Amino acid sequence: MFSDTTLSVKEWTIPVQEFSGNEFNNDDSWVEEVEETFRVAKELSQTTEKNEETLRKRFSTGQKQVFRSYSDRYSSKELIGEGASGAVWLVNDKDLNRDVAIKSFKQGGDVGLEECRSETQFVGRIEHPGIPSIYDVGVDEKGEYYCVQKYVKGKTLKQIIALLRAGDEDMHRKYAFHRRAELMIQLLRILVSIHEKNIVHRDIKPDNILVDDTGHLWLLDWNIALDLEQKTGEGEFCGTPYYMSPEQARFQKIDGRSDLFSFSTVFYEFLSLKRRLPSKVKLPALIRAIPRHVAKGYDLIEHETQGYAPSDYKAIMTKGLALKPEERYQTAKEMLFDLEQAQSGYVSIVCPRSRIKHYVSTYLRWVDKDPYRNIRISIFYIIGLTSFLLILGALIGVILGKFVLG
Repeated sequence: MFSDTTLSVKEWTIPVQEFSGNEFNNDDSWVEEVEETFRVAKELSQTTEKNEETLRKRFSTGQKQVFRSYSDRYSSKELIGEGASGAVWLVNDKDLNRDVAIKSFKQGGDVGLEECRSETQFVGRIEHPGIPSIYDVGVDEKGEYYCVQKYVKGKTLKQIIALLRAGDEDMHRKYAFHRRAELMIQLLRILVSIHEKNIVHRDIKPDNILVDDTGHLWLLDWNIALDLEQKTGEGEFCGTPYYMSPEQARFQKIDGRSDLFSFSTVFYEFLSLKRRLPSKVKLPALIRAIPRHVAKGYDLIEHETQGYAPSDYKAIMTKGLALKPEERYQTAKEMLFDLEQAQSGYVSIVCPRSRIKHYVSTYLRWVDKDPYRNIRISIFYIIGLTSFLLILGALIGVILGKFVLG
């Protein structure tokens, strides 16, 4: 199953046809091309030879320490995580006596170097408090490239969602709906920062989002990020199929709106504890479903472990999951503004439930402006309304009595 696995086919993708509109809807032949692309990718990854001299030039640092062994300096402690592109280990830096995370890249040769270079250069360029710093890069005795990163202790969003689905009471107390939205606001702030630098992450998913022990959110894995000043992503198939935007799955040009679609898919899953698409399907069926599944804001309904998800965020999520980029939020900043407004109690009216919440929140904000005065006014109106209803009821009773007796 490929739905949760990051897949990357970049420089050597075979040509693919660009589909749009009815042409795409009526022709699934491109799915075969995607599968063929992965076959080509697998063959290339197995036959590419390591050429350190070429790699040194491409890395353009000229520093020999990039290719030194790390066994004398770092001692492995435990495997933190493993994916399609590599593994992450918790290790001890013996020189500085601190724990760090080492990410190794499985691919050798040009491919491994490109992934390592991409990760280090993007992280260094962004410099955001929600992105772990990189301390060092190198190549080990097996010829695998690695980068040394800040170690962040915590749980991935995937782990948190799994515990919430299982009905863990402590996790439900810790991650109430309001708290989940706060974490998504943190993630959006990271996206605002990277999109302003013309960078697209391309692989936003629960596995790549970590919440540390203090409640701070981190966005990980930058090896397939895209610099829009250099490339458009057209002709490339990179990312995790389940969380891809339609244009990303079609090999088309992408921009920050593609990340917003992936973000909305994660937000949907985090709030509803449900998957937007079928979870256990083969790659061809999943690729067919991505550009065709129209998000329905009202299918957030409920989950057996938590009851109804709030309607406050449905309009935001539904707009973020629009199939056409032009119908989504155009920038992460716009989406962030709406989500912060919802968090502050400015509820958008999207259903009867949200209409009631909107009126109640509007009233409470009015009370907050001058509590003593406005509470007295409220009491006066309540007494007046109650008296009016009692008098009206009495009059109706008298009239009905006369009608019955007469």
